[in-house]
Amino acid sequence: MRALLGAPTLAGHAALLTAAAGEDSAPVRPVSREGGLPLSYGQRRLWFMDKMHPASPEWVAGLLLKVPAGTASELVGRALDTLVARHEALRTRYAEVDGEPRQFIEAPSGVPIRAITSGREGLPAVLAELLGTGFRLDGGELLRAAHITLDDDSELLAVAMHHITTDGWSTAVLEREFHQVLAALTVGEQPVLPQLAVQHADFAAWQQERLTGEAVGRELPEPTRPNTLIARPCISSGVTRTWCRRPVLRAFRAALYPFDIRVRRRRAPGVGPRRRVPADRAGSALPLLRAHAADRGRGQGHEGEDGHRGGHAQNAPVRARRGQQQPAGPRRPR
Repeated sequence: MRALLGAPTLAGHAALLTAAAGEDSAPVRPVSREGGLPLSYGQRRLWFMDKMHPASPEWVAGLLLKVPAGTASELVGRALDTLVARHEALRTRYAEVDGEPRQFIEAPSGVPIRAITSGREGLPAVLAELLGTGFRLDGGELLRAAHITLDDDSELLAVAMHHITTDGWSTAVLEREFHQVLAALTVGEQPVLPQLAVQHADFAAWQQERLTGEAVGRELPEPTRPNTLIARPCISSGVTRTWCRRPVLRAFRAALYPFDIRVRRRRAPGVGPRRRVPADRAGSALPLLRAHAADRGRGQGHEGEDGHRGGHAQNAPVRARRGQQQPAGPRRPR
């Protein structure tokens, strides 16, 4: 815990994990694409949630890309097709085999792109229609796209995908590569992108091979507390509340739990006036916030989809084989 609190950055956390894994940690290597491949744990979570509400629009993720004015729709389509051929996650379907989910990578094919002309005030309605219909994971279309021309002559490419395919980190990769490919096609050149050594399916196979029940059991202590999955009233500030219990049927409402952290600092004798904490040091409280959120979720009998931050950290199919640091979160067109 001391080491974790002393490493407030993701790079610091990664260094701790690397040291804990030891030198015998096997690297991710390409595996055969014959037959269905296992899912990563992040994919399994989203597959399970989708099974509860098949083809629900709540799991639709959108990507909005700025397109240079006057770009032909044919070039936009070619750029998108290049990304689909490059990233297997964009053409992967999921089906049950003997009661277990497996992923099947489809051959590259062209993605139909709708051409839409709209006023800027009508853009929200256009996007709502594009994102308002879910995807069947076991077949059918895997993504939808629309080339939108607005009344001020600005252009956008809107792409809808299932969240099992992408997340905020992955969209940053797709955005960067789309602009690189489109720029090359616009001047009549062949796009050149670095070869991908592995894909997310390779990572999923590696994860399933390493994180067996026996391996996880060696790292986890014997349970010393009651099963947190047993229904119980949640507790807030020492007061038992019945209104925050899970409903019988799953709802889509959400809530915020705001709280303040007050930090008291004392000045040593002879030290000058207080100065503001630099921005690069302000993240030292993040491990404490994560621990607080995890503890509250555990005490209430539930937790986020990935155990600490709501299900996005370990999905990222497109990002899994890129050894680069990228900003997280949704991206806006530039």
